[in-house]
Amino acid sequence: MDKKFSIKEAVKFGWDRMRENLGFFIVFLVICFLVSFFFETFAGLFEERLPIFSLLFSLGSLLASFLISFISIRVALNICDGAALKASELLQFPLRRFLTFILGNILYMLLVAAGFVLLLVPGFIWMIKYQYVPYLIVDKDSPIGEAFSESGRITSGVKWPLFWFAMLLGLINIAGALFFLIGLFVTIPTTIIAVAYVYRKLSSGGDSPVGTAAYYDNPFAAPGITR
Repeated sequence: MDKKFSIKEAVKFGWDRMRENLGFFIVFLVICFLVSFFFETFAGLFEERLPIFSLLFSLGSLLASFLISFISIRVALNICDGAALKASELLQFPLRRFLTFILGNILYMLLVAAGFVLLLVPGFIWMIKYQYVPYLIVDKDSPIGEAFSESGRITSGVKWPLFWFAMLLGLINIAGALFFLIGLFVTIPTTIIAVAYVYRKLSSGGDSPVGTAAYYDNPFAAPGITR
């Protein structure tokens, strides 16, 4: 199986699809920011006087971050597949899958953290090797053990390209943050779509139809974009 991918193609694909759906992403990111701001603000307000309420809002913030991550992956995969971006559909998913997603993410983060604590290098290896565990749960409803196994399989032989790809995406988002944070409305969508693009390529052996023309039923699409 040929699992090669082009970093240039991935970033270009992310950039092009971001431009076509810029309006959607602006609304989506603003909502995500407001939700996170709400929970974090009240968690801070109640920290000294009502620590129990502060804890509840902190847990709400954590759950909100997982939900945002889950939906972001669904959005990126839909764009790669040429599927419609409908809020009603993006918010419909089994609770069991979301709980599996949370547990899978927690285990992934604990594994990576343990790798960094032990010898540093294993942390980087496991971070790259198992990065697609959340994608496999969202995309295929994979059980946690199967998701880890499959992520290890599809990243086998391409860990260095994936490492440099991750570094590049990190620099792109840093550049977006430096541009008065406004640039993040462009760089975040570009990078999450690019990551989903590479996932599709690797999971299908490079034969995924990502990048083909498709119609996006997106009420927030940027003006002037036609299909």
